Amino acid sequence: MKIAFVLTVHLPDDERVWFQESSSLQKAGHEIFVVSSRTTQTSLPHSFCFDDTGMPKKELIATLASSLMVFSPDVIICDNPMAILAAQQFKRQKNKKAHIVYDVTEWYPSQKNLKNLPLFKKIIKAGLLTAFSYYAAWFLDGFIFGEYYKA
Repeated sequence: MKIAFVLTVHLPDDERVWFQESSSLQKAGHEIFVVSSRTTQTSLPHSFCFDDTGMPKKELIATLASSLMVFSPDVIICDNPMAILAAQQFKRQKNKKAHIVYDVTEWYPSQKNLKNLPLFKKIIKAGLLTAFSYYAAWFLDGFIFGEYYKA
């Protein structure tokens, strides 16, 4: 089976993603591909990396989806809601049978998304991020909870 990790928050060589999940899946005979928008440099095999700094969200989603088109995975493991939207775009355009899984390492909104905001703006942003998370979750086939307390 072809499995792709779509990372918009984590580096491609993140310990949990590459050295635990990916390594276990490779040992089980699966073909792994990593897409990351956090860096332009990586020494990992089967990876596509780019820097999304200053990139509009629609362009980020399109770039992630087009990289998935090249690999054409059967399962897509995403690290946040933005990656889920890119996976859904790929699924809609290329492989309707692909499964999208959300690896929940951080559920949005988190404290880092809301700090240094006045109370009113914090409430508005928390509401928008929560709505966005639920919207993205609509497209999922499953979840992976990496830590007991996040489940």
